[in-house]
Formats: sequence, structure tokens, C-alpha cells
Amino acid sequence: MTVVLADTQDETLIFAADSAASNGDEIYTIAMPKVFARGSYLFGYTGSYRIGQILRHYVELPEPPEREAERFLVREAVPILRAAVLEQGAAGPGRDFLGEKTALLVGFRGRTWCIGTDLTVTPEAAYGAIGSGRLRAYGAFHALYAAGVGPARRRLELVLEATAEHTANVRRPWQLVSLGPDGTVETWSG
Repeated sequence: MTVVLADTQDETLIFAADSAASNGDEIYTIAMPKVFARGSYLFGYTGSYRIGQILRHYVELPEPPEREAERFLVREAVPILRAAVLEQGAAGPGRDFLGEKTALLVGFRGRTWCIGTDLTVTPEAAYGAIGSGRLRAYGAFHALYAAGVGPARRRLELVLEATAEHTANVRRPWQLVSLGPDGTVETWSG
């Protein structure tokens, strides 16, 4: 599978991902981004590449609100996402709407949320992770924050390295994208 990470520094969000694609016992790298900016949002996804394409090319979300972000995500953003996924034929029936391995990170206004397979919206702390390497990533994040390691981009690179070291299906090149409070977007790979 993969790992997708989120970290914050001041009001700037940075999302990062590996480039692994796996299917059973096969693993390869793919150039399709797992993290990207779209308007006032950062997105990251694991699982279905089709869901990533729908987020990048079909979903049109309104400007995020200044307040009540979780309410906005639950009542407005998730229904828009759900409708786009259904319209494009990429959703399955039942509780695991997005598929058992698909999860999303959504960030705006300096905060990040996870949207799970059943479309539950969960706020993340200063950092977040999804994918098969997420538990190792949370451990690495915890240690780096406790040790005072910064800046955020450095933490993300170290977490990606640690996750790849202990997760067979996480690999380079890394993809990073940031969204500043003024809407400035920067991307890196390596």
C-alpha cells in the first residue's frame, strides 16, 4: 500500500507521500501524485488511484469556512465527494464506501482531517498519517516532536525514511506539497 503524511508549521500545511503502488506481492513506483493542492485545500489519499483522480479533476469544493470546519466537512464537503465518486462509478455499496484500503487526508486553514472508508471525518493533531505505514509514522512523529526536531519538512522526510525502513510497500521518491496561509503552494520530490 503506501503512506501519506500531514504536518503543520505555524499556519502552513505540508502533506507528503511515497510513490509505491502495490498489488498482492507486486510493488512498483508510480508517478501519479498521492498528495496535491486544489484551490484552498490539500489532499492526500491511499488505496484507489481513481479516487485520487476524482479528487483532482472532478470534485469542486466551496471555499472552506473560517469556523466550524468539521461541520462543514461532514455536511457539505463529504456529500460533494460522495456524489462525485458515485457519479464516476468508483464507489462500492455498504459501510466501506471508498473501499477497505482507501482513506483521505484533507487540509485547509492550517488543520488536517482524515476521512475514512465509511466517510467518517476525524480531526488530526499537529500531524497525521494514513496508509499501511501509518502506525510506524505516528511513532516516528511522536518521537520527533518530543525531541523538538524541526522544521516540518525535515520531520516529514525523517518520518518517510523511518516508515520505508519498516514497511515493505513504502518507497521513494517522496512527494511533498505545502499550502501556506496566503494560498501559496510549493511542491518537492526526492
